[in-house]
Amino acid sequence: MTTIDSLLLHLPAFTPSTEVAEVIAFLDEQDYSHLPIVDADQRWMGNLASALLYDADEAQTLATLLYQAEPFFVKTTDGLAKIADTFIQNKCNLLPVVDEDQHLLGQLPKAALMVYLQESTFLTETGTTVIIETNTVACSFANITQIVESNNNKLLGILVLSTHENKTQLLLRLTQKNIETIIYDLRRFDFTIISQHDEDLHQNKLMDHSNYLNKFLNI
Repeated sequence: MTTIDSLLLHLPAFTPSTEVAEVIAFLDEQDYSHLPIVDADQRWMGNLASALLYDADEAQTLATLLYQAEPFFVKTTDGLAKIADTFIQNKCNLLPVVDEDQHLLGQLPKAALMVYLQESTFLTETGTTVIIETNTVACSFANITQIVESNNNKLLGILVLSTHENKTQLLLRLTQKNIETIIYDLRRFDFTIISQHDEDLHQNKLMDHSNYLNKFLNI
């Protein structure tokens, strides 16, 4: 399994004595939301936002901006959930990774999350994908899980695809058992089935009726 250490970037280390102009030159070649600042012993001190740096006087040093540093980081022992939350909560695309003594080990890019996702059972285990739509207020992961498990299936994961006004679309990853009855029960609890499935007898019957009606009208 991929570890954080194998995904780390080792970017230039910027210290309080670094001039803003030097950092701007680096950012002009990159697309990072924040950059970590370290002391002379490579201990992490905080993160400065790129937007802040572009607005600063280029003749200044980073020391003059440290009071605006943002205090977020992860450790090599942190799991995927903690890493994802840190990215989202801080609206960043680069995370400093530190050890127990706050030494900077490297930086983790947001794209690394895809590596973890590709190795998860959500994508690696053989299964079926079902896309559903439901009322946003009434949306309940507990209800979905109960419907799936009551049909002797296993929910491998749920992904929120979109939320627009009062509708939410979800992607469900399931094992391949009893898909027909799961789809039936989802409809019974007011979930709309967006994806198409060979096992969906209800949809197939509607299509058969529609084809018959079209044939009748064309006689």
